[in-house]
Amino acid sequence: MNRRFVVAKLRGSQDISGIILPESTDRAQLLQRGAELLSHLTASHVRPDEVELLPYFPPERDQIRLAS
Repeated sequence: MNRRFVVAKLRGSQDISGIILPESTDRAQLLQRGAELLSHLTASHVRPDEVELLPYFPPERDQIRLAS
């Protein structure tokens, strides 16, 4: 599997939930997209500077599903 993924989550939040996004070379675009989706998830406005991007390593059994 060649695709890599990141988890976009609220910066400093103890909650580990977030949004899984395909990794991109455009970090600003990833932060913006993460902010948009987290705004929907939390039902409050989230700015790109409030988003933290973390590497995501899916379990091997999920890699097949994510790649399709």
